[in-house]
Amino acid sequence: MRAFRLSCALLGLSLVLWGGLAFYGKFLGNQIFQTNQKTGELLGQLGADPRTVANFYQKVANLKSLLESDTDTAKIFPFLENTVHQNVIYNGFDFSLPERRLAINGTAVNERALTEQLAIFKTTDSVERVELVKSENKRDKVTFNLALYFQPQFLKNF
Repeated sequence: MRAFRLSCALLGLSLVLWGGLAFYGKFLGNQIFQTNQKTGELLGQLGADPRTVANFYQKVANLKSLLESDTDTAKIFPFLENTVHQNVIYNGFDFSLPERRLAINGTAVNERALTEQLAIFKTTDSVERVELVKSENKRDKVTFNLALYFQPQFLKNF
């Protein structure tokens, strides 16, 4: 008799839990539908392409993780100021924290200046590896793309 009561109680508890989970599943489905609907309305108000919004969100999320991480990326700017060759101009750069890679595109007055710039980077303790991705002679200047890979300890906070 005792086993029967226990079995009935477990069966009743199982039915209540099953019903609760079924109700909760419908509730979550409704919440997802409403959230998607609100997102669509907001995108319509912005008049923006969803991919543009997604790219912007990704950039904001990357910036947030960068600011919250245990690194000191502010060291990059003084590093660039102290290691630039006098005949080289940086036109732009892109930094990837997970890869510890700084991609730089720039212009040098000639191939010798570019070679000297690469030598400066290679002799710096902060740099693990230097890769010249592309260089091209254009008129009287050399345009280049290179990648610097920093030592892990260079980006650590004090």
